[in-house]
Amino acid sequence: MPSFAEEHYYAMPWGNLKPMCEISCPWEDITPRMRLGNVIDHAGRLLQRFCDKVITRPEGPVYISSCIVDAIRRASTILHFINSSAAASSHSCFHVDFKRTVDQIVRDLCKLKFAIATRHRITEVGVACVSNAAKLLGSLSRDPEMSIPDVVITMNDGEHLLAHAKVRVNEILYVKDAICRGIFTGRLSSVVMKSVSSKGETTAAVLELRMWFGKAHHRGNWERIIEPGRIHYMAEVFENEWCSTIGSRWQASDDRYFCHGKNDVEIRILTAEKKTVTSLVY
Repeated sequence: MPSFAEEHYYAMPWGNLKPMCEISCPWEDITPRMRLGNVIDHAGRLLQRFCDKVITRPEGPVYISSCIVDAIRRASTILHFINSSAAASSHSCFHVDFKRTVDQIVRDLCKLKFAIATRHRITEVGVACVSNAAKLLGSLSRDPEMSIPDVVITMNDGEHLLAHAKVRVNEILYVKDAICRGIFTGRLSSVVMKSVSSKGETTAAVLELRMWFGKAHHRGNWERIIEPGRIHYMAEVFENEWCSTIGSRWQASDDRYFCHGKNDVEIRILTAEKKTVTSLVY
């Protein structure tokens, strides 16, 4: 399992499964990956908002043309920034394919901007092209090489699980740059909890939460934002383990890169009279 440290939450190439051998090396800080994914997600949502705006306000070809050209201009600027950032941070096969895909999106959007001569057809062709680009960017925002799990909120009756909900960590990531933050970071949002007994088809409850996911030194900022309420802090602490090829028992590692003697989960609950805010700290 990855080691917990105050400054980093680490990624593992094998996902959330324990390795069958011990690897003596430091783990990757995945904060840059999460920041990049959020920038891509913002670009996709920007394009989708323009499509929704055009569909809900049919005010003629001239208005639609200006909206689509504006959306292409903004998205192209963001995508060029994304590619330059990705090229500087990694040269893996995934990021090479990722860069090619983003370049193709930019080329398709530029062709749309200059190739359509008749404005009466721009509604159908333009909205379809921009909408497809938005969906592709949404899928690219999820890095398959990043192993950090989703935030899971559960409703329990004693030891019995009644309902649960999942929130992507990227959506509540807190960083200083606003464009790299999660879409729901610090915002009051509705989290729908699905019932376990009905295979997730029935809504058991709807929670109104403001959530942050970030490093411990950001606590002061969050506490000032939600005053006079208090924050419910949760932090997972992992311990590196190894297993020999002839045994089945996992043991704590003695490697110098990892910390020992910590529990899997440390929880401290602070409640307020009228306001409860959940924060995940790594």
